[in-house]
Amino acid sequence: MMLSPIEKSTVAAVPAHSDREWFVPLMFIVLIETLLWFAAYRAGAADHPIIATYGSMALTFFILTLSWKGVRLLIRERPTDPVHRLFDAAVENRERIVMAALGSVVLSVGSAAFGSLKAGIPRVIPFWFDRPESIFEDWLFGGSPAILIDPKIPWILPYLDRIYATFIPTIIIAMLALLASKPSREKSRALVAIALGWLVNGVFCAYAFSSVGPIFYDQTYGGRKFAALTELIAHNAQLTTIAANHLWIDHMSRNLSFGDGISAFPSMHVTMTTWLALVLSRTRYAPLGWAYLFIIWVSSILLGWHWVLCGIAGGLGMIGLWKLAPKLLYVQRSIPVAEAVAAVA
Repeated sequence: MMLSPIEKSTVAAVPAHSDREWFVPLMFIVLIETLLWFAAYRAGAADHPIIATYGSMALTFFILTLSWKGVRLLIRERPTDPVHRLFDAAVENRERIVMAALGSVVLSVGSAAFGSLKAGIPRVIPFWFDRPESIFEDWLFGGSPAILIDPKIPWILPYLDRIYATFIPTIIIAMLALLASKPSREKSRALVAIALGWLVNGVFCAYAFSSVGPIFYDQTYGGRKFAALTELIAHNAQLTTIAANHLWIDHMSRNLSFGDGISAFPSMHVTMTTWLALVLSRTRYAPLGWAYLFIIWVSSILLGWHWVLCGIAGGLGMIGLWKLAPKLLYVQRSIPVAEAVAAVA
C-alpha cells in the first residue's frame, strides 16, 4: 500500500543498530559493580582487583580474535595483496574495532571487580546455604547425587574434568568474537545479558546465598560427610583437585589471584554456559550450545563443585536476565521523517 506524503511524514525513522545500544548500559552495569567493589574495599571485605591480569588476558584473546577474522577474510577472498586488503578491512571496520577494544576494557574492569567481590563473600556473609542444600538433596535423592553416582561410573570423571576446564577459554572466546561482530540487536542483548549475569547472579545472589558446594563442605562445616567424594575426585579428576586446592589455599590466606573466590549458589558456570547456549540458539550451532550447557551442569554436580539447585538457579536466572536485557538497551529516539529531513536541511 502506498503512503501519502502526510503519512510518510509521520512514519518513525528507525535508527540503524549501533554498538552504543550495548556499550551505554554495559558501562552503567560495570559502574555499579565497581562501586560495590569500592564499598566492600573500604569496609575491608574486598582486595585490590587484579585488573592487569584480566586486562592482559582480554588483550591476548582480542588480538587472537582479530587475527582469526583476518585469516578468514584472506581465505574467503584470496586477495592478490593480502596486507593492503587487511589494512582496507581495518579502515572499513574501524568503528567496530574501536568499540570492541573499549568493550574489552570495560568487561575486564567488570571481571576484575567481580573477582574481588566474589573472594570477599565470606567476609561479609559467612557460608551458610550448604546445610539446607545438603538436607534438601538428602530428602530428595537420598543423598548427594555425586556420592550416589560417582562410585558407579568413576571412569567418566576424567572426561568431565577436562571438559569442565574448557569453560573459561570458551566463554572468553565467545564474548570477544561477539564484541568483534557486526552491530545487531542480538549482539547488544547478549553483551548486556552477560554483564547482568555477573552482577545479579555472581554478586547479589552469591552474597545472599553464601555457599561453598560439596567439595569444600567438610573443610567449612566440619565432619566427613563428603570425604569419600573428595577422595574419589582426587583419584579421578586431577584438574578439579588442583583447582580446588588452589582456591582453598587462597581462601584461607586471603590471597587474590585469577579465578579466585568460592561461591556455589548460583552456579556461574551454568549461568555463563546458559548465556552461550542462548547466543547460539538461532545459529546452526544451537544443538552444540545446549549440549555443552548440559555437560557443564552435570559436571558441576559430579565433580563436587555445585549442588543440583545451583545450576538450575544459574540457568533460570540467566534466562530471566536474557529477557530483561533488551529493555535496558540504549536506543536512539525515533523521530518523524519530516523532522529528520528538516534537521538535515
